[in-house]
Amino acid sequence: MDHLLSLPVYRYISLTLFHADFHVQTYAVAALIQLTETVSYKGAASLGALVFAAQTLPSLVTSLFYEKRPSAYVGVRAASGLLQTVGLAVISQLNVARTMY
Repeated sequence: MDHLLSLPVYRYISLTLFHADFHVQTYAVAALIQLTETVSYKGAASLGALVFAAQTLPSLVTSLFYEKRPSAYVGVRAASGLLQTVGLAVISQLNVARTMY
């Protein structure tokens, strides 16, 4: 807990909110996998791609065309978004499949 005291308060709050947001996203993706009865990794990846298209793609388009951000920046954000959505869906599928059998 001592290492948290060295962080500025706003940085600690933003880290905490990101951590909480990631847990909510994990539960939401796992719930989608169970509700849609996805049984394959391909289906989980497709579901993750839909979440990516709904959640990350609009901000990427805005960053690239409206804000004129460098393409390397947008590429890194796209890769990060893919890992957070498609990767999370595939990992959640692994955990759901493990608990079902």
